[in-house]
Amino acid sequence: MKKLIYSILLLSIPALSFAQDTGIYDQPDKDQNDETEKKEMYIAKTYLGPSIGINNISGMIGFLAEVNIVKNVTLTGGLGMGAWGYKASLGGRYYRNYPKGIFYGLGISTATGGKEVEVDLNVEPDNRKETVKMDLDQVFNVNLSLGYQFRLGKRARFNFEVGYSVPLQDEPYKVSNSNSNFVLSSDGKKAMDFSTPGGLILGIAFTFGI
Repeated sequence: MKKLIYSILLLSIPALSFAQDTGIYDQPDKDQNDETEKKEMYIAKTYLGPSIGINNISGMIGFLAEVNIVKNVTLTGGLGMGAWGYKASLGGRYYRNYPKGIFYGLGISTATGGKEVEVDLNVEPDNRKETVKMDLDQVFNVNLSLGYQFRLGKRARFNFEVGYSVPLQDEPYKVSNSNSNFVLSSDGKKAMDFSTPGGLILGIAFTFGI
């Protein structure tokens, strides 16, 4: 009987050694490593930082804020300025794995416009170029976007965002009354339509978690 027990023990030693080498009994260590990694990865509820772009959440240049409200969902806000005056935006993002990776954005933005803004435009009757004073109305846009968030260290992030901005009004501009002797040509109108907020969204931002 003793010989049988000794034989079983001797046979068990190589089996245990093999299990150790193949990682069968490594699960507790793996779980511990995952837990350590989670503790080392700082996940902030709020990120703040500068942002630049075209039809961007904060205009051509401005400031972005993002607050995590529910798991992979954030509330975003932007303030800045661009070719159509000051800009403000409010929206949200859905992440596959907050706070990094792919995200989908939806929001609304407004630009203040301005009065008697001087613009070089083509006018009638001979399509000549003139400096024309334009009144720019306040505009509103709905913004749809797709982006990717890169982590830089524990707290910082860098993102790139593309999408489309849908204008909610047509021709939100007119020649100022003080410049009413000018009538825009078709080329002048095309230039103003191109300058009106809306169309392709391109944006980049650097944010820091607090």
